[in-house]
Amino acid sequence: MKWNCIVADRETLLDAHQFTIFLASRFDEFDDIRHAVHDKITSFNSHGFALKAVNLNDRQVSADSPITRSLGYVRESDVMILLLGDTYGSVPKGYDQSYTHLEYEEACKDENGVDVLVFCIGRSYADGKISYSDDTRLAAWQRDIQDNQTIGFYQPTQTPDEIAKDIFQRLLENLYELSLGKIYAEQGEEEAILEVAEAEEDESSFGGKNEIEYLSKLILGKPTNMLESWNLDTNSTLSAMAAEWVVDAAKAKSLGNYRIAAQNLQRALEYKPLNWDINIDLAELYAKRGSRKRLFEAKELALQASRIAESQQLSYHAAYGYIIASEASRKLEDKETALAYSQRAMQTMGDRVFVSAYIEHARNLLLADRKQESLDYLKTVLRISTAKFRTVLRDPFFNPVRNDINKMIRQYKVLLIEKISPIIDNERLLLTLMANPRQPLSVDVGQSLQSIVETARTSLRNQRGLAAALFGKAETLHRQLETSVNNIANNVFRLPENIRGLEIVRWQKKEGDIVTHGDTLFVYRWKPGGDPKEWQYSGNSVVRIYRILNKSGIANQDNRNLCTFVPENYVIPQPTQYDQYCQRLEQMKLKLKLLQEATEVLQRRRTAVTLGSIFLMLAALLLMVMQQATSMAFFSLFIGTMLLIYGFKYSGYRTLRLKHFVSDAQINRRWLFATKEETKTLIAEEVKRREEQLADAAQFRTQVSESLRQFIRLLSRQPNKLFPFGSRFSQESGKLLRVAKDDDNITIMPVLKDFPKWLGVDYDNDYPTYWLGRITTRPSDRQTVLSLRGFFDEA
Repeated sequence: MKWNCIVADRETLLDAHQFTIFLASRFDEFDDIRHAVHDKITSFNSHGFALKAVNLNDRQVSADSPITRSLGYVRESDVMILLLGDTYGSVPKGYDQSYTHLEYEEACKDENGVDVLVFCIGRSYADGKISYSDDTRLAAWQRDIQDNQTIGFYQPTQTPDEIAKDIFQRLLENLYELSLGKIYAEQGEEEAILEVAEAEEDESSFGGKNEIEYLSKLILGKPTNMLESWNLDTNSTLSAMAAEWVVDAAKAKSLGNYRIAAQNLQRALEYKPLNWDINIDLAELYAKRGSRKRLFEAKELALQASRIAESQQLSYHAAYGYIIASEASRKLEDKETALAYSQRAMQTMGDRVFVSAYIEHARNLLLADRKQESLDYLKTVLRISTAKFRTVLRDPFFNPVRNDINKMIRQYKVLLIEKISPIIDNERLLLTLMANPRQPLSVDVGQSLQSIVETARTSLRNQRGLAAALFGKAETLHRQLETSVNNIANNVFRLPENIRGLEIVRWQKKEGDIVTHGDTLFVYRWKPGGDPKEWQYSGNSVVRIYRILNKSGIANQDNRNLCTFVPENYVIPQPTQYDQYCQRLEQMKLKLKLLQEATEVLQRRRTAVTLGSIFLMLAALLLMVMQQATSMAFFSLFIGTMLLIYGFKYSGYRTLRLKHFVSDAQINRRWLFATKEETKTLIAEEVKRREEQLADAAQFRTQVSESLRQFIRLLSRQPNKLFPFGSRFSQESGKLLRVAKDDDNITIMPVLKDFPKWLGVDYDNDYPTYWLGRITTRPSDRQTVLSLRGFFDEA
């Protein structure tokens, strides 16, 4: 596949041509292997990319000499497969080298740009290394190949089919890089499921330098080419010259002329040896298209790029340098070094996600016979995104574990359904709360991954609308309940002011009963022992008794509140067990207080009687003594009388510090006074009780809050989140807020309003929660963004 025209880009050319593979070896020595490889090549087709095998052992007649015809085919090929055996082969007339050796030399010329894959088969390579031939010509060629090529060795015991299968696998890996990932492993059922999954994701954002730019934009808020210390400063003469070579290299690379691309990058590197982009581009080019010598250079350039990035604390760029160094080491058959570099790339990233690092490390683990660890890293890539995982499916390197990967995908589908089920359940809950008859979406294992993911996203879009409607419904209910709370204080039935008092015998109506005009509320009498009478409701409106404040006892102007009532259509919630417990506790406290007061009264009575008796005894004793002296009789009588009066007066003061003794009737009035004090707090308690009911009235608000929490938690794990800057902590309604979406530039939004405080969606933090509106050029494009705890998700 050669192009003489330089006006089309490489991808267009790739879509329109086939790849030509030249098979080079002695005909008789590897006839079975050549035919097996030839059949695999010609039968392969991947998404319109056909492979053509050039096998000169086809006995076709040509006017050209055999060597001229052979070298012409080499120059027109994309890849040469060289099978090197134990014999050197025949030498054409007029040449010093064999046919196969001449074909190899032609392929290695830079101007031809042919990739060479060398495979050594025979007794001379039984131990996985070259035993140099006694033939000096073959020995010299073997040394040249060992110095400049990466070699694949096969044991003499392996069958031609086994060898051909492995050679074809190596060929696919080479073509995968040559075609920029467009030629890849045979597509199976599982890949067909993944092929369109998450189609809206830009696949070019994942892998290689594109992924670095994508992730750096998220971390830094701008692409790396906006960093002055990173970009080529065209105001500098050296930088301007380097920039010209870089541009020309990019053009050559896009046209598939990697030799010119490498030459231009080498010139650019002379002017800017410490530029990360130039170092990494040249390293990447050598690692994917270079000879063995170029692979060593690729490793050094990649490590240099990593050191440059580390000096500027750019972890993604540093990690990518280690990835290229790992790739070069792997192709040099240095498995341990390759694994060490990919491990270094993982360590450089820390807790951050870098798909290219995961995939490269999985390759090296697979080469190190650590299959399960490799699959674990591939599973991580799958969890990150199915779009990113397509890189794994397309890479022929992972063909040996294809069955394990397919099994992993099936298990992931089951896991994905388990993760998505709560989303569907939450939609069902929102529909129930809205009394919406529509059936929620559903998922099952029969759906493709793309269908399952799209179902979840559709459900989230539906829930956004339902959540907005629920906010309106919940706020309406909130206002209604607040109105009913405000009306409770005015709906109290009191004893008329012209009635001094009465005794309630029993209530004819109970709490929750409906009362109409003329209904008997309770039976009463004017005084104890009097005739019972019926008190009838004289109001014209139909009401419902909410709470009876004076169940039985004396009602007077000091204790006027009899009951509270609410409109007829008001549903009275049943008191919770906690409310009932609080009521019983207050009653017990009141009874205990009254019992203590009664005990104190009795104690004071006993003290007063005792002191009075003592004074009387002293008075009597004084009179008896004074009878001895007639002159003192009158004085003694006076003193005794005064002591007696003082004793009774002291007793009265001791009894509750009043001017008279406390009777049982007065104790009853104490009970009534306590009831009055309790009544005074009932209205406030009812208002407080209604406010508490706002949190769980029919459990509606609680369900709204929980469903919205679940909705936001699910939403926050979806892509395309809006990430706020630190200024969000100081913003209030009416302010402007800077936010950045992961695939957009920074934008400005106004804070429209806060969430209702009763919703309680601030979790355990004090972060503010806002409704945000996106500022756009056209008013009709204004969007609302739901904001919660630092996540700004487009609604």
